[in-house]
Amino acid sequence: MNRYTQLLERALLKQQKNENLTYLLDDLMQISAQINEEQRAASSKPVSLAAASIDFMNRISVKASSLSILTGFNDFDKKTNGFAKGELVIFGGRPGMGKTALLVQMALTMARAENNVAYFTLDLNNDLLVLRFLSALTGFSAYQIRSGTLSDEEKLVLEQCLNDLSKSSICIDDNPTHILQLKEKCRQLHSEGKLDVLIVDYIQLLNGTSYRNGGNREMEVSTICRELKNIAREFDVCVIAASQLSRAVESRGGDKRPMLSDLRESGSIEQDADKVVFIYRPEYYKISEDENGNSLLNAMELILAKNRNGLVCNSALEIKNNFSLFTDHPGFKELEDLIAARKDEWSGDESPF
Repeated sequence: MNRYTQLLERALLKQQKNENLTYLLDDLMQISAQINEEQRAASSKPVSLAAASIDFMNRISVKASSLSILTGFNDFDKKTNGFAKGELVIFGGRPGMGKTALLVQMALTMARAENNVAYFTLDLNNDLLVLRFLSALTGFSAYQIRSGTLSDEEKLVLEQCLNDLSKSSICIDDNPTHILQLKEKCRQLHSEGKLDVLIVDYIQLLNGTSYRNGGNREMEVSTICRELKNIAREFDVCVIAASQLSRAVESRGGDKRPMLSDLRESGSIEQDADKVVFIYRPEYYKISEDENGNSLLNAMELILAKNRNGLVCNSALEIKNNFSLFTDHPGFKELEDLIAARKDEWSGDESPF
């Protein structure tokens, strides 16, 4: 309690001087989180390997895929077996690659599989995020929906999709700006049994505590990533977080395929993540076909560059309806051969572990 007492004394002093209390509130949240973590650690006890093994087998014997959270992209899910609770999964890409649109579609797929999904957006407000969800469900562009230029038949489709959204197990929040605020909201959702998947869009817009205490931005991002991983483990949920890539991608020659070192403030992100998936669109870099003359228009590549619990791999998607829908690429088998031939180009000597 001494730490709380010291904070209260500092708060009273600052209030008397009419000074800003923002940093004190950050300190209070951090101390509260530390105390919760200490209490959780103190209450947990080692479990025998035999008991843990029996529990694990009992859970997966009910249904082979019961531990898997699938993305809805068949080729990717087949190669990776989807994601798992307790994992921190990073989706990295340059601006304009389609990160948010992809995460929105995955959120809908996961909710249909009876997962409770919490989507925290720091990039869009709730209205714009709802628009993204409606666009993904209807296939209509955001412009069509906002401008009211839909036909009567299309309006009926929109109404049905609105009805479907009202019954979904997805909750959205455009408010949290601090990682500890986000964690407390997750704690509440978890206590209500309403959290299986957490989506954060995106890491670089979250605030931590290290930076203003004299550390650098990389230290702050390290704190944020560690807390995201703690959320995954403490609440037994799958955490999926979007991350920007550095401009180093743009200055690189060749096809500009991203690498782990391209993650902004990458050290902690790369270290804490269980999986890192890069979103890559050749068309973004004005690459319209491969060396064999195959069209790369409307093609998207998911590059699993790190997988702590399996192999790295690539999958090809097709972009439809102006980024409102993603499907397995119809020519993904042919693209697989090209991807395999180029595998060394993007993986280099970097270890996935």
